[in-house]
Amino acid sequence: MSTLIIALSDILLDPKQPVDLSSLPTEEASRLIRDSYGFLSAAVEVQIDNGVATITVPEAKSREVEEALEWFDRGIKKARRGDYEGAKKLLAKTLEYLPAHTDARRNLAMAYLETGNYDEALDHLIDVLRLDPKDVWGYILLGNTYAKYQGDFVTAEPFYKKAYALNPNDPYLLNNYAALKVHNGQFDHAEQMFHQAIQADPSYPNSYLGLATLHSNRTKNIEAIEIL
Repeated sequence: MSTLIIALSDILLDPKQPVDLSSLPTEEASRLIRDSYGFLSAAVEVQIDNGVATITVPEAKSREVEEALEWFDRGIKKARRGDYEGAKKLLAKTLEYLPAHTDARRNLAMAYLETGNYDEALDHLIDVLRLDPKDVWGYILLGNTYAKYQGDFVTAEPFYKKAYALNPNDPYLLNNYAALKVHNGQFDHAEQMFHQAIQADPSYPNSYLGLATLHSNRTKNIEAIEIL
């Protein structure tokens, strides 16, 4: 058996309507968790004790694991070459045997994003965070999907906020979070984040462009030109 041990407060059920599992009767909370983790197996077992869920699922056979890892490696190589359709097929096959493989699931979500299938990407990214509530890139990508591709900035912000709490020095996160702050009219906070992003990675051009655009929109044309 394979086991996940996750605090109830870290379990993501519905991104748009967060549920406080600790406030529910144990039987109901267990049922909701089993339903949410059903992508792992039809035989998911859940135990709850002192605010922590222990989730167990059957393990794949060693032969199946080896085969699945080969598919994963081939899928990653295809994605790097820009063959996202081929990558999707191989990474999906990986998950048939290794449904808890977070890297395969995250990369499959990214392949779906590249091919414009945002709903599929969302499903896999939510599952990534169910498997690993500390997956920074899972939070970033989920925030990006809601903000950039669905225009849902309200749902996106908590995921950027969570990623920021885990890694406040990621330039890609800082740039995208700053852009969301601009959308929300929080210009001073956005400017601070753009500067943080530039400091974290001076070679990342998007942060300069974002900061210059912010200055331009605030009629700080000299500052905008200097940044550009």
